[in-house]
Amino acid sequence: KNLCTEKHPPFAKIPVNIASHNILAEINEFVDCIIKDKTPVMSAEEGAKTVAVSIAVVESAKEGKPIKVENAC
Repeated sequence: KNLCTEKHPPFAKIPVNIASHNILAEINEFVDCIIKDKTPVMSAEEGAKTVAVSIAVVESAKEGKPIKVENAC
């Protein structure tokens, strides 16, 4: 499904190429933290905030209006 249809405002027409996302680096960092008992660069709380903002961005693009994100800062 293409989220960038004509009904969305111009700011929502940002192409996203998931294949360019460097998930391998994230997995490597996660495994390294487990093996070496290190603290991750990003906390679970920061990760949850990132997901909440990302979901709000998609919803905003779908609805064509701002979406408030609670406790994201």
